[in-house]
Amino acid sequence: MKRFGKLFLCFGVAFCILLSACSCGVEETDTDTSDDTQETSDTGNKTEDTGTVYEDKTVIEHYLPENVRSYYETAFTEKSDKFKYCMTTSSTDHSLHSLQDSITISDCAIKKISIAVYKTGALDSDGKLVFSLFVHESSLTGLKSQALREYKIKITPADYGLSENATVMRFIDIDVTEFNIVLAEDETLAMFASTDTVIPMRVTVADPINYKTDRNEVALPLVENFPQAQSFFTKVGTSDLKYNASMLLLYDFEWEKTYTAEEQQAADEAKAEYEELKTLLGEKYSGKYVSILGDSISTFDGVANNTQYNSTIGDNLMYYSHSNNPHTWENTYWGRLINDLDMKLCVNNSWASSRVYGRPTGKVNSGDTVELNYRDSAPVRATELHNADGTTPDLIIMYMGINDLHSNASPKVPFGDLYDILKGADASEYNALIDEWFEEVLQKTGNGSVLTAGTTYTSFEQAYALALYRMTEKYSNADVLCLGLENNASAAFTTEKQLKFNLVIKAISEYFGATFADPCGDYSEVTQYNMHNYAMDIGCTHPNSLGHAAMERLIMRTLADNIKKNK
Repeated sequence: MKRFGKLFLCFGVAFCILLSACSCGVEETDTDTSDDTQETSDTGNKTEDTGTVYEDKTVIEHYLPENVRSYYETAFTEKSDKFKYCMTTSSTDHSLHSLQDSITISDCAIKKISIAVYKTGALDSDGKLVFSLFVHESSLTGLKSQALREYKIKITPADYGLSENATVMRFIDIDVTEFNIVLAEDETLAMFASTDTVIPMRVTVADPINYKTDRNEVALPLVENFPQAQSFFTKVGTSDLKYNASMLLLYDFEWEKTYTAEEQQAADEAKAEYEELKTLLGEKYSGKYVSILGDSISTFDGVANNTQYNSTIGDNLMYYSHSNNPHTWENTYWGRLINDLDMKLCVNNSWASSRVYGRPTGKVNSGDTVELNYRDSAPVRATELHNADGTTPDLIIMYMGINDLHSNASPKVPFGDLYDILKGADASEYNALIDEWFEEVLQKTGNGSVLTAGTTYTSFEQAYALALYRMTEKYSNADVLCLGLENNASAAFTTEKQLKFNLVIKAISEYFGATFADPCGDYSEVTQYNMHNYAMDIGCTHPNSLGHAAMERLIMRTLADNIKKNK
């Protein structure tokens, strides 16, 4: 993420740059720590734009808000039973935990680290306690690799009121200035090794239904103050690298960072653009209803399976809930859009693991044969986007297809012939070609009324076209926006597949008068190089809150282009 990421996120806007590789030797430094005094300075390199003068600024920043730290300092005593300590699962773990949120700890000089210590271990031969910091390349591959640099911070227990093999339950502040820990733009920090004897605390967002419960009470300040994407990588430095969005570790950092004049100007311009988008789109959609047709990426428990919206969605499977990230539906892409444009939710008909093509009857989970009735397929659910009281949507967002792309296992989703028909043609010819192709699909399905995957329709493209045909027939007054498929790191994903899927999604969308939002186009923020910053799983399939914010911006910019084009 660029250096101005933290400033940008104050405005709800973030940009990323491609992460480049960095090769450095591993160095280990053993020494005690000492105090230091920091200063803030301004430098030259001024940029003028519409009367505003920007200067490079070097500032001291903290990771935890002061009120959050104060809360925990009290809670360690009053709610000590709510906390656990970090444990490694293997003695071979290297650096175990790395912060993974939109306040990326990169491109800065680390001055202090504050550790919420749960307990201590035994003293080493020098009578010291040890805590480890590691610098890693911040790409997904880099986080799986060994550290670029390693720092063993040895402290004298008496200096911090500590002793060996003791329960501590409080923050200790360690000045690390003399270690000269400077992070480049493509580097980040990881903490805690299996051999450390300063052992930090953790809290867990435990309740899958409602995080505002006694079980999760101590997690609330982190959840509410870091809605943007607070989570962690675990097992950093190993091929077993994983996300843990529900485990929140208690560290604070103080770092020195320089924001260039250009970066500050870009942040202000992005803020202005975001406000202009909200104003422009709000004029059209304020007070209007939006419905969602999606898979796990668009779910949220208590909303996308709530029969108060529509009686057919009660069994829809959920992925997102209060126990993961985003922790609230308001931080999903569709929740952000509803709040920013003052819209109302009509129906969110999203089903985790669902495909556009659907699934034939077969063995499911326990091995029992069940009839799914294609309730998780897009053509059927495309006409269940109206509210229980009969309200129909003014805007429909369809974001499906990634489970079809990933379906290497049986039953595999077949990819048909439409791509081959279109790939050699000019885009101006697409509608005529699809017209002829879709006529046969309509004949086999009785004008979209007989939907039997593998029989009346036989491919992803046919299913997608049927979904849009049925949707636009039933909700003829609604604007429809279809999202293409984002980059991800799953084993089944290839760029070749993505190009094929997105070409036919775009062509079919435009054939039915829908708008196509291109996640690989000019408005894309998520790339193959930075996608793990926007995700909450190693496959980079499910966006975290930062990823959902990027999706919202893609949708807003695409809708705004449509409005400007039609003026």
